[in-house]
Amino acid sequence: MDLKSLVDKLKAQGADLTTLKIETKVVGTTGRARALRTTIDLIDGDIVNEVHADFLTGDLEQLRAFHGEQVSKAEGIVAARIEMLKAILGKLGELLADEPETDES
Repeated sequence: MDLKSLVDKLKAQGADLTTLKIETKVVGTTGRARALRTTIDLIDGDIVNEVHADFLTGDLEQLRAFHGEQVSKAEGIVAARIEMLKAILGKLGELLADEPETDES
């Protein structure tokens, strides 16, 4: 893969590299999904939670704790993602520094 292709792929995946999504979903026999979703913007630190009403009371209420545990585990994932981004950007910087300049005039 050439450097331009790598840069293009990184640009295309930009949002995926800066957003962490955690989803706990229950799908019944009707195929209708009910979900708890947490989205964390790794750049701004914004956290958005979406909670289907069925998770507030009744049988699905206990899954809120499970989802909360998954969100807590996300802290390690966030740290790993940041290290991965640093490594990618460092390698990209090295590649750009080693790339011979071309005269496109």
